[in-house]
Amino acid sequence: MAEKLVSIIVPVYNLEKYIDKCVDSLVNQTYENIEIVLIDDGSSDASNNKLKQWSLKDRRIAVYEQNNGGMGSARNMGLENANGEYITFVDGDDYVTNTYIYDLYQGIQVGSDISMIKRQLVDEDGIIIGKKIPSSLKIDILTEKETMETILYQNPDTEVWGKMFPKEYFAEVKFPIGKYYEDMAIMYRLIEKSKRVSYIDVVGYFYVQRQNSIINRSFSLNKMDIVEIGEELSTYIHRKYPDLEIAVANRLFAAYSNVWLQIPMNKERYIKENEILWNLIKKYRKKVILNKSKNAKARIGASVSILGCLLYTSRCV
Repeated sequence: MAEKLVSIIVPVYNLEKYIDKCVDSLVNQTYENIEIVLIDDGSSDASNNKLKQWSLKDRRIAVYEQNNGGMGSARNMGLENANGEYITFVDGDDYVTNTYIYDLYQGIQVGSDISMIKRQLVDEDGIIIGKKIPSSLKIDILTEKETMETILYQNPDTEVWGKMFPKEYFAEVKFPIGKYYEDMAIMYRLIEKSKRVSYIDVVGYFYVQRQNSIINRSFSLNKMDIVEIGEELSTYIHRKYPDLEIAVANRLFAAYSNVWLQIPMNKERYIKENEILWNLIKKYRKKVILNKSKNAKARIGASVSILGCLLYTSRCV
């Protein structure tokens, strides 16, 4: 049976320092029937020149340009121009193993609709952060509900990268434009379309932790998008999977805590945002602690947050 064409969508915005390593990891895939869709999201550095140079080296690479519209807009443009039967995403500052596509495609070949792979956190020099993630190449087949529970416990997480989807799923599902946390906004909608999902026990994606990335950047009002997106996810889970209440509490406690901790100590400037996030943290931490979340890290974080309110009274409401 002929291998299906797989489209790899890569959004790029001012990533001249990282994009060569990313694209190099893609052109050297052992699974060769791919197209690499590079979207320049209005870069002001040398990223565009690098992308064009790559397109001259490999006929499988196509470069598209747009004014800066954000990650969601860039990925939507990639989807509009993708020709593959299957879609995967790679962020332009990350990189993958040379069997990344092959491994994900194997997950599809066993009869699944979606396949997922493990990721390893690394710093900008490629040095592993935290524990090295083990691999066994074992493939677990999950139901839609089991997949939902797995990503809510962040193993793997709600990001679209590190996963492979049928392109047809995106006929109706689009990334929100101009919002942060766009992955969380659509991941559950993609899973909802599936019946079987492969989770492959192999590390294939290297997630680079940059100090100046959007997620690691200092607090901005745009990061309050997490509240709208998170509560939409909560409503969906409570309606369709009420017994996953603790799982969604786990994910939202982690998400809201992450953003809340970025708010400057000067409470007067962001008093409204501080109050909104702190109240949500208190709401979800009760469920994480009292109902014994499967995620030990979340339980510890929820418990510490109670002490944190006493220790950092200027941050708590």
